[in-house]
Amino acid sequence: MERINGSLQDKDFEYMLDYYNNKSSIALELLHNFDSSDISRMLVEKAAYWNTTPVQFLEEMADLISLEKEQYSTSKGNYGTDPEKRLSFLKKKYNVSAACEVPDCVSISRVAYVFPHLGLIGARPILVREEMKQVDSASSEQVLVVEPNVLGNPLFGGLIPLPSNSYDSNSGLSPENLRRIITVHLYYSRDILYRNETVPFRNQCIMLHRRMRKSLLSGERKIRLLKLHDVLKESDDYDTRLRAEIGTAYDHISTDFKSSIPNWLYEYNGFWRITLAIN
Repeated sequence: MERINGSLQDKDFEYMLDYYNNKSSIALELLHNFDSSDISRMLVEKAAYWNTTPVQFLEEMADLISLEKEQYSTSKGNYGTDPEKRLSFLKKKYNVSAACEVPDCVSISRVAYVFPHLGLIGARPILVREEMKQVDSASSEQVLVVEPNVLGNPLFGGLIPLPSNSYDSNSGLSPENLRRIITVHLYYSRDILYRNETVPFRNQCIMLHRRMRKSLLSGERKIRLLKLHDVLKESDDYDTRLRAEIGTAYDHISTDFKSSIPNWLYEYNGFWRITLAIN
């Protein structure tokens, strides 16, 4: 094979970035190659074996998610106040693995994908306010302060309804409101998920789409949960359901960031487009 001589050009670096982006996308696909119904079935079978009531089962799923994130703060059952002991017991009870690379395997991250709402219990709604900020000793300016709270939590992605068919008049969200929610969530969850910024933004979008698709929540229940978390308000007109705070936060996000979000994330057939793109 003839060796390549000369210095690398910009297009060569672009090719390499595309190559590694595609490789990492394929790795993500393999990592999340599981059926949510199968994960749920395996968990329920373990619960039935231990004669676990439905209420207790949901509490234990919530504990699995929150304990892993070090959010455990109260005593449950007979396990005392030791969170490590509680987590160890639940992992053994439900045969939870540290990591999974095959479909027929339960991990805490997969539990969170399947039951995202259980990790958001008690989460505060988004807060948007204006404050005066001191510019220098002689002047100040009014700035917008956004506390994303629930919208900044990565688990929130599992509450976002999938884009609906344009012919479906019963959709819970208008396309514009869906775009606003996705944009605000992506923007404010970056600091939690990707502090080191080593994950390509395209892959961050793929991860969000996985959460939207892997959740076992129906579209109707997602809408109810969005209302519960004050993302949507009660309205007969689905175009006006979005709370004003979300719209305000969206309007203050840069155009560059908005344009960087791939369109397939908002589209009804986006799943097929991204699947083709990484294969």
